[in-house]
Order: sequence, then structure tokens, then C-alpha cells
Amino acid sequence: MHKRLTIYLLSLILLAPTVSLAASGATLGNMVAVLDIGQYIQLRNTGPIKVLPDETSGDPFKNFKGCRDIEVDCNFKAQLRVSAKAISEAQGKWSATITPGILEQGTTKVQICVAGANLLTQLLMGGQSDVPVAEVTIQVMAR
Repeated sequence: MHKRLTIYLLSLILLAPTVSLAASGATLGNMVAVLDIGQYIQLRNTGPIKVLPDETSGDPFKNFKGCRDIEVDCNFKAQLRVSAKAISEAQGKWSATITPGILEQGTTKVQICVAGANLLTQLLMGGQSDVPVAEVTIQVMAR
């Protein structure tokens, strides 16, 4: 009987720490979750830029301009550039600007303007609306 009691007591001693750790919810260690952050940029409120005759150009039948405000969300410092090229039979020489061109992290209101000179509008079918005449390309570079 003495031998059984010794084994029983020894078993209780060996199991006691396990039982108390489990019962108290002891912390055995900590780990962290990690994330690789990629660069993110999103343009909002995009759409066509309506160009109208440029009354200040000297020839509003051949010169057009227009602007559009958009919002840019990004999680890094960025530099934006724009360019424009003709995509219709009217051809012309196209240019584009963006203000501001340097963006901080967060949301920034940006204005994109486009101008076309020496368009041959007589080559386009009259009476149409929203005829695509130029393509604006936006490029981004991390700073």
C-alpha cells in the first residue's frame, strides 16, 4: 500500500504543474503577424475630359482645351506625369498637364488639362457628341 501511495503522490506532483498551467491560461510565448506592404495607387472620378474651343488661341475652330479634376489615393510619395496623343482623323498636336505633379501619401485632388492645336475638325462627321479625339496617358513613379 505504501508503494501505491508513493506512486499516486508522485503522479500528482508530476501532473500538478500541467494542471495549474492549463487552468490559469499561462502565456508560453508571443508571436507577431507580418505583412509585406506593396505600393498602392488608385485614380477616382476619372472619365472623359470635355474639350471646348480655345477662345484665347486666335483660331477656336482648330484649337481646343479642357480640364478634369480627379482624386488620387496612394500609400507612397509619387510623381505623376501625363501625355496626350491624337486618336481621331482630326489629328492635331496634343499636350497635357497635371497639377500637382508630386503627391504625398494619402488622398490628393489633381487637375488634368489637355489642349489640342491645329485640329482638322472638318474631317469629322458633324452632329456627333462626345467624339474621342485624344488619349491621355498618366504615368506614376515612386519618389
